[in-house]
Amino acid sequence: MTEELELDVDAFVERFRPIPNHLNPDAPYSCDGNNGALFETYGEEYAFVRSYPLAHIWTLVATPDGDYLLSGNHYVNRGGYVLTELPVRDNAKIVVSL
Repeated sequence: MTEELELDVDAFVERFRPIPNHLNPDAPYSCDGNNGALFETYGEEYAFVRSYPLAHIWTLVATPDGDYLLSGNHYVNRGGYVLTELPVRDNAKIVVSL
């Protein structure tokens, strides 16, 4: 059975603990007020994202209804990636409203 869940940013940060982007000190999307957590969709940053297990990858997606973080590695309308310390459980589909 697939778990489907929608979280707000605070619940996402508390539950999955995003890691800062150590490759870019000016990265956007600060989860702790200090360090940006968004990784780019190309180059060294994307290579780093791809080295992570899929259960720890989140995709920033822009839609007409707003921006969201989707669990997993998505390509359409992607604006970047967030990596987390804690994984998404198998068969989970989680959306974070930004």
